[in-house]
Amino acid sequence: MRAAPHARGRRLTMAARLLAIVGLLMVWTAAPAAAQLHGDHVIDVPFDIGPLALKIAVLLALPAVAGFAMLRGFIGAPEKGTAAFVAVCAAVAVSMELLLASGFTLPPIVVPLALAAVGGPLYLAFADREAPALVRGAAPAVLLAAAVVAGAVFARAWLATPPGADRGPILHTGMIVAYAGLAWLTLGLPRNRALRGAVLTVAAVLGVALVGAGTQVAALG
Repeated sequence: MRAAPHARGRRLTMAARLLAIVGLLMVWTAAPAAAQLHGDHVIDVPFDIGPLALKIAVLLALPAVAGFAMLRGFIGAPEKGTAAFVAVCAAVAVSMELLLASGFTLPPIVVPLALAAVGGPLYLAFADREAPALVRGAAPAVLLAAAVVAGAVFARAWLATPPGADRGPILHTGMIVAYAGLAWLTLGLPRNRALRGAVLTVAAVLGVALVGAGTQVAALG
């Protein structure tokens, strides 16, 4: 049964507003992130919303994205609203992390790639039609690639960083990649049972690592 035209219009209006807000956040954070990558650790933005507000936004998004990753194997395919909520939380978290990070430990190209990666699931979550089969099929590969990169970054922060050294930029980098990858968990899983189990396991482990990194970043202030 098709939705009534007025109900569909309300959903599209709400989706457009959410997309506009997150899109502005992404565009707004792209310039400061690029400046950081060139050695300037001072964030220059038109107005100051305060680091505490940014941290609160990240802490609110963290349990939604990480919890979804850890529970995805038990809750089945997410409904449209759930997928949209997780996608919005991941996009907001990536944007806020770019503002909070005092540096970035991966090549500069990773920043626009992360923004594009988190924007894809966000757009598809509010689309009128289901995500194309090609995109759903590629979602596990995107998630696994992000998990490998984020895992390597987290390992560097926790295992290869000398005691007393600043782990903040490394952890922020890993969290940005992890959020971008986990957003794709809302789009689809492999049909093969073994591959499906492997992807769900990787997602759950990445969710746990994301919580650990977020906790440590919060403790570091």
